[in-house]
Amino acid sequence: MQVRRNGGDAAAGGGRASLAIWAAVSLAALAPIFLIWIPPWYDYHNWVFQGRILADLAGHGPDAASAIRGSYSLAWWPVPNLATPLGIALLTAFVPSDVAGRIFLAISVLGFAYGYAYLVRSVQRRPTALEFLAVPFAFGYFFYKGYTSYLVALPLAFVAIGQVHRISLRERPDPTRGEIALLAALGAGQYLSHLLGWGVFMVVLAVYGLDLVARGHRWSAIRLWCSAVPAVAMLAVYAAVRQHEHNTSVILYAHMGLSNDKVISLAEPLMLFLRADPFPALVPVFWTNLVVLLALGGIVAANVDWRRSPSRPLLASGMALAFCALVIPFAAFSDLSRPDERFVLPAALIVVAALGIRSLTVVRGAGIAVVILLVIALHVVEDRRVSNATAQIEQATAATLPAGSRVLALTISDGPTHGGCSTTAYEPSIGAAALRWLDLRWLVGTPIRNATLLETSMLHQRSSALAAPGLTTDVVPRSAIRSETGLAARYARSYDYVEVFGCPEALTEVRTAFAGAYGLVTLGNYYEILRDRTPPAATAPVS
Repeated sequence: MQVRRNGGDAAAGGGRASLAIWAAVSLAALAPIFLIWIPPWYDYHNWVFQGRILADLAGHGPDAASAIRGSYSLAWWPVPNLATPLGIALLTAFVPSDVAGRIFLAISVLGFAYGYAYLVRSVQRRPTALEFLAVPFAFGYFFYKGYTSYLVALPLAFVAIGQVHRISLRERPDPTRGEIALLAALGAGQYLSHLLGWGVFMVVLAVYGLDLVARGHRWSAIRLWCSAVPAVAMLAVYAAVRQHEHNTSVILYAHMGLSNDKVISLAEPLMLFLRADPFPALVPVFWTNLVVLLALGGIVAANVDWRRSPSRPLLASGMALAFCALVIPFAAFSDLSRPDERFVLPAALIVVAALGIRSLTVVRGAGIAVVILLVIALHVVEDRRVSNATAQIEQATAATLPAGSRVLALTISDGPTHGGCSTTAYEPSIGAAALRWLDLRWLVGTPIRNATLLETSMLHQRSSALAAPGLTTDVVPRSAIRSETGLAARYARSYDYVEVFGCPEALTEVRTAFAGAYGLVTLGNYYEILRDRTPPAATAPVS
């Protein structure tokens, strides 16, 4: 009786510690999202813009839908990248679009953390310190790249995997109709959120089904697999539409086994900090990532009970995902850039969840909580610094670019590992172009909606709008400025202004390349604005 009572006390203590840590971590997780004036997250401004346009087309946005129907249209087939623009559009009915974007991002980050915690609890059946492991990664690579839809799909996949694991543990692992319906709904939600988030669950579902077949539960496996039918049917419709439109492209890695790009794809998803290019980082990003990852690795090792056997099907699922990441040869497949990298992080997290993990104690919980809070604090400090620098660029843009101008926004980049604009020794850290979509912020505040988009969701640009865009964004390798003598001719007379983001040396090279057609208007840290030498009469500046 005494042992049972002590065990119950320990479980209760672990539960209280878990609630306290979750409360502190959840509150802290809101700081990087709501305390930053201009977020330095790569695709974020594009998704906020798309959400605003969707809200307007639906008739509940700030502008009349008729004002923008000439530029944009909706595709009603099941596009597997809907979570972010649709979620922001729904929230825009109640709050401004930027606030809607932050609320949606907060939901995705907390959902990622809670979804993984549910998976760990499903496997371990008690509170553990490693149920918090996803929190720092929620603010990592995919967060800074603005891959928010993927951050929505992945927690849905974690919850679905937890459900499948619970079913497989039963003596008679036959899923009920309700469980099949739940898995089908989760699968459909994953598919509509992001294709590769759904792909993670499909790999795990296949592994668990094969495990049930090996255990003699063939019909249980078939019933589980049938839960994927709705999502597979939507994928078939979408694939048929894309094939009919002839807009599916494939780019393979060169020398996949030794390719530098392939190595980057496998390493990027584990990065907890990225440079916000072109701004130099406050601290050495490579060494900061290395130290924090080693600290998290030490916490994992300290919390694993190596005497306990891991969950075989879940461990096999993580290894299968890692194998997929390793052998996928596509650098780009249709609209998906580096599809292999989307399997790396879930593979690592699922392998950890499969291990035997010690029960949560105050000491173990405090160890990982301290690391998480330090990671979040560093994000806040770094992002606020970048935000202040970006605000100066935004003010210059608003004061210089007249309403109705045709603007080309060029981001000059040497790739993710070129070292940024730092004058210190080369550092092989990963960076993301933080300014590419910045001009969409002031465009959202004007009646003009005609801008080039990432057409990966249900929003599409009409051909008439593509012929005369109000804003075009592009990323140009720095090598192209040096090698392409006709760079300025490609854009000459097509735009009233060219805004360039990049390192000071790159800005000088672009200014020289455009000298024949465009003259300098504004020059600042990491940006410059050029104007057509024979512009039309200027109108009032954007306020």
